Amino acid sequence: MPESSDYLDVAKLARQIKVSRKTFEKAFDVFSDARPEEVTRFKALALRRQRRAPLDVGDERDAADILAALEYAKEKGFLGELCSTAGATLFTTAPAGGDGVVMAVALVSDAGARSDAQITFEAIVNNRERFRDPDEVNAGLMRAQRCTCRVVVRQGTSRVTGTGFLIGPRLVLTNWHVVRSLLEPLSAQDAAAANLATAEAWRARAGSAAALSVEFDFTARAAQAGGVTRIPGSTNWFVAASSAEGSEHAKDENTGEPWPDDVAAFEPFDDFAVVEIAEPAGLDRHFYDIIEVEPPPPRGNMVLLHHPGEYSMRLSYGSFDVGAGFAGLLGGVPPLTTARVLHNANSIGGSSGGPCLDLDMKPVALHQAGVEFSGDSDVTDENGKHLPKAVVNIAIPLRRVRQKAGAAIQAGPVGSKLGFWPS
Repeated sequence: MPESSDYLDVAKLARQIKVSRKTFEKAFDVFSDARPEEVTRFKALALRRQRRAPLDVGDERDAADILAALEYAKEKGFLGELCSTAGATLFTTAPAGGDGVVMAVALVSDAGARSDAQITFEAIVNNRERFRDPDEVNAGLMRAQRCTCRVVVRQGTSRVTGTGFLIGPRLVLTNWHVVRSLLEPLSAQDAAAANLATAEAWRARAGSAAALSVEFDFTARAAQAGGVTRIPGSTNWFVAASSAEGSEHAKDENTGEPWPDDVAAFEPFDDFAVVEIAEPAGLDRHFYDIIEVEPPPPRGNMVLLHHPGEYSMRLSYGSFDVGAGFAGLLGGVPPLTTARVLHNANSIGGSSGGPCLDLDMKPVALHQAGVEFSGDSDVTDENGKHLPKAVVNIAIPLRRVRQKAGAAIQAGPVGSKLGFWPS
């Protein structure tokens, strides 16, 4: 019986390549390396083709090398596997009624079934999702768990808790509203001297470092075994921040400010804070470098790691594709602001500042709040009052944090330059 690769049109596949040469090479080599027999890798195939018909470096040469690799994969019988596993990543979707490659047909060996199964790449239900290696996903989730912490702010005999995660050896990213009680606004003169917009013009209150700490490994197992790692904030703990827009907690904190008619009102405000802790926990736990590597855009399915209420670390599944019913919150489809993104992963108080991860386990957004509520949840606060149930949540894309705080993160605590910090 012929292999499924025999029914694939290599020329059409080559025309539908949508990724860079480097990305295609990585995908190709994964499959060539997995063959039981010895199979040539992409670079060697490209060199062999170049010797036969030399071409200058550029798009034409890349296309010729990729075509040669696809022909080789077909010859060796693993083209079908390559397409069925990585097709949505490597190739554009075949247009309806066009002459695109019919993936489902190509992968059916029975001739009768092939003639009936007129399905294109759209048989892949979600073109943004790919087949993932479970080992890579597990490793990414374990890393995220090690990088995520509970943020504790003491206020007299009470305390405020939130969530944060490492973005440097000593740096933790959380929400501005989690550490708001430890901050005070700069004067207009000091803000101008530091070249800071109003939303970013903050400094730590004198003596506030003693009220700030973070807790790593606050999981159910570690909490029972006494394995929670507590680290205080450093003396000069404040690095950078951007305040929230006034309406963002209107429905759960009764601020009285309505949701803005023009979502451009969100643009100056990003509700984040970068804090420095006393120990370089990121050297051991690793950290997410959002400065050198631009975070991916938040879209598709996602995971939220957080410390809801007094619970140990929890994981919530959801999606950034929350549907048209909520589109008006951000101005429609497409949204009219890049300052916020909606998601529907479950969260309550304490979840603020948790990392929103895509399914590659890369952080893409900073969870912020619930913004549409419907009745009460089954969860109660410390006084036994049922907490409101959020219908949709909101988050800050990490690209925004990178844009606003990149210079401050690279430079270190602002106070060391401006002299605002107590000795």
